[in-house]
Amino acid sequence: MPDDPDSDPATDPAKTDPAKQGLNDVGSTGLTRFQRRHLAVPEDLDHREMEDLDVSHYYITTGNFTAAYARAEDAVKLYPDDELAHWALAVAADKMKKKDQAIAEYRMYLKLAPDGKYARQAERGLDDLGATRAAK
Repeated sequence: MPDDPDSDPATDPAKTDPAKQGLNDVGSTGLTRFQRRHLAVPEDLDHREMEDLDVSHYYITTGNFTAAYARAEDAVKLYPDDELAHWALAVAADKMKKKDQAIAEYRMYLKLAPDGKYARQAERGLDDLGATRAAK
């Protein structure tokens, strides 16, 4: 299709806007670098877990137990051997009246950190739920 004789190349956006210009080399298709898809940066799992636990704690303190539970569950999935992730999940499950899961998570916390920062609270949580420290 011939160029429109009335169009001015200096004002034609297809010729002046780098984002609308096609690739010029033979055999290439697509548009310029301004419209390329950018690849995602790999996620740092340690940072992600820390963020999940921080957000879960925030949700517990604000009373949004469903959101706290979801973020704690994500942290446990990332690092199943992290006692703090199990602690957060136990507290959220307990607040949501998910008795069986709260008991299992309190027990897992105590298994991973028998003398941990929250050990006494976990034991108290088990007592309040009518459970013992070890599974029968």
